[in-house]
Amino acid sequence: MVQFSAQSTQSTQLSEGYAAFNRANADENDPNWSIVEELFCEDRPNSDQPEFPVWYAMDGERVFKGRQAILGHLQSLRADKTKATLLGVGDHGNKSITLDITLGGTEGPHACADLVEFDESGRITLFRHCSTATHEHGQGPPEGNSDPPSA
Repeated sequence: MVQFSAQSTQSTQLSEGYAAFNRANADENDPNWSIVEELFCEDRPNSDQPEFPVWYAMDGERVFKGRQAILGHLQSLRADKTKATLLGVGDHGNKSITLDITLGGTEGPHACADLVEFDESGRITLFRHCSTATHEHGQGPPEGNSDPPSA
């Protein structure tokens, strides 16, 4: 389990989610996937065409909308033997930044920071995987837009 300087509900949930992901196998019936699924908000506006929850993949191009699409993506990562070690969480209001190291799978070993947003009930509405990373596929500013915002 990861140690945090200030334990929050969000950091506890994220820590438990990472642990469940790492314990899970690719089988959708593995009980750890229920733990992961419960971290995410219900499909909004409905399960036919959900806009939330949403997961932005490491490459910044693939987007998974709705619980089932997100779980399918995470299960495919585990099928490729991907594991993620959560190093820390910083919270501010309904947003958290996670710092993690990912090993295995097709993405290759990397460290990155993820942006996570929560709804009023404490469930994840948005997970932007590797919004900042130590590898070329992070979701930094678009090419040609590296200037910091003006005050």
